[in-house]
Amino acid sequence: MGNVVRESLKSSIASYTGLVLGIINVLFLYTKFLTPEELGLTRVLQDSTILFVSFAQMGAPFIIIKFFPHFYDTEKKNKGFLFFILVYSFIGFLVFTTLFLGLQSVILKFYTTNSPLLVQYFLYIIPLVLGMIYINVLESYALVHNKVFFPTFVKEVFLKFGNTVVIILFALNIITFHILINLLVLFYFLGAGLLTIYIWKLNALHIRADFKNFDFSKLRSIIGYGLFTLLGGLGFLLSTKIDTVMLPAYQGLKDTAIYSIAILIATVMEIPKRNLTQAILSHLSFAIKEDDHEKIDELYKKASLNLFIFGSLIFLIIIANIDDIFRIIPKGDIYMAGKGVLIILLAGRLLDMISGINNEIILYSKYYAFSFVLIMILAVCTIIANIILIPIYGIIGAAIAVTLSGFIYMILKLFIVWRKFNSHPFKTSMISSFIIFGIVLLLSIGLNILLDKLFPLTDFSVKSKIISAALVILKSVIITTIFLLSFIKLKISEDFNNVMFGLFNKAKSFIK
Repeated sequence: MGNVVRESLKSSIASYTGLVLGIINVLFLYTKFLTPEELGLTRVLQDSTILFVSFAQMGAPFIIIKFFPHFYDTEKKNKGFLFFILVYSFIGFLVFTTLFLGLQSVILKFYTTNSPLLVQYFLYIIPLVLGMIYINVLESYALVHNKVFFPTFVKEVFLKFGNTVVIILFALNIITFHILINLLVLFYFLGAGLLTIYIWKLNALHIRADFKNFDFSKLRSIIGYGLFTLLGGLGFLLSTKIDTVMLPAYQGLKDTAIYSIAILIATVMEIPKRNLTQAILSHLSFAIKEDDHEKIDELYKKASLNLFIFGSLIFLIIIANIDDIFRIIPKGDIYMAGKGVLIILLAGRLLDMISGINNEIILYSKYYAFSFVLIMILAVCTIIANIILIPIYGIIGAAIAVTLSGFIYMILKLFIVWRKFNSHPFKTSMISSFIIFGIVLLLSIGLNILLDKLFPLTDFSVKSKIISAALVILKSVIITTIFLLSFIKLKISEDFNNVMFGLFNKAKSFIK
C-alpha cells in the first residue's frame, strides 16, 4: 500500500499542477476576459462532452481495467486487446454521433430561449467527444501498465496549459472567441496523440487484430460488461453533470457560470481520491480476479482512511478561506453568489471520500450488475431532485440535489460491499481522525472570527484582494501545520506518516 500511496502522490503533483493552471484559467483569466455567458458556455460544453462520452465510449475504459489481466501476455503482445478496444470505442462514437444529430433539434429547444450562445456552438460537442474518448481509452490502457503519472499529466496539465495559452491569445486580441473554442477542441486531439506516443515508447502499442482470442463467450462477456458500465457510467455522470446541463435551460448561462466556479473550487477535493484510485486499480483488479477478500478489505480500509485525511485537510482550508477566495478572483462580487453552493458541494465530496473505493470494488467484481442498479437509482434521484429544486432555489437547489442524491448512493454502496464482501471502510483510527477534524474545524472558525475583526473587508478593491491573498496564505499555513502535526504525532495512518516523512527527507536533501 505504501508504494500505491507514493505512486498516487506523484500523480497528485501533476494533478495539483493542473489544478493551479485550472484555477488560473477559470478563476482569474476566464472570469476577467470572458463574459459570464461565455464562461458558462465553455463549462457547459465541457460538462456536456463528459456526459456524452460516458455513453459514446461504451464502457471501454472499464473494460480495459477489468479484462486486461485476462489478455496480458508479453510474448503474444496482449492478444490483440488494444486493437479490439480502439475499434470498439470508435463504433460507440459512430452510434453516439448518429443519435446526437438525429435528436439535435429536440435538444436545442430547451436552450433556445435562455442560452442562445450554446445553440450556436452545440455541434462542437461531437469532435470534443471523439477526442475525449481516446484520451480516456489510452489513459486506462496506461493505468493497467501501472503508469499513472504521464496520463495524469496529459489530462490535468497539458490540456489545462492549452487553455491557458488560448485564453492569453484571446486576451491579447490575437484570436476571436470563435477561434478560442476551436483551439480548445484541437488540444483534446493533441492530448490523445501524446498518449499514443507515450504508449508506443513503453513498447505497449500493440495494434494488431487477433480475433481468435475473442470467441463468442468471451466477446459476450466483454460487451455485456461494457454495456453495463456504459449505463452505470452514464448514470453516474447524469448525477454529477446534469445540474450544469440543466441550469442553462432554467437559469441561463450567467447562473451556470456562477455555479461552475463553485464546482471548480470544490473539485480540489476530488483529486486525492482520483489519484489514489488510479494508483490502486491494478492491485484491486488482480485481488478481485484472485478472489482475495483479505487484500480487498485491506485496500478498502486504508484507502478510506487516507482519503479522509487528505480530503478533510482540503475541506478545512477551503472553508476557512471561502470569503477571501471569492474576493480575490476577478468579478468576485458576481461569483460570490455561489458561496452557499460551494459549502454544500464540499460537504458532499467529503462524505464521498469517507466511503473509500467501494464503487471500484463493486464495479470490477462479479457483482458489477449492482453498480448499474445503484447508479440508475442515483441518476433518477438526481434528475428528479434537480427538476424539483432548481426552479425553486436556483443554483442552491442544484447543489442540494447533487449532494442529497450522492449521500443516498454512498449508503447503498456501503451496504452492498458489506453484504457481498463482509467488509466496511472504517478502521478504529477513523474515530481519532473525526475528532482531529472537528477540533481543527472549530479552531479555524475561531481564527476566522479573530482575523475578520482585525482586518474587516467589505469591498472587492485591489487593496482588499491583496489583504485577502495574505490571509489565505496565513490561515492555510496555520491550519495545515496543526492538522499535519496532529495526525503525524498520533500515528493514525502509517501510510500517511511514511509519505509525510518521505517528503520531509526529500525537502531536507534538496535544501542541502
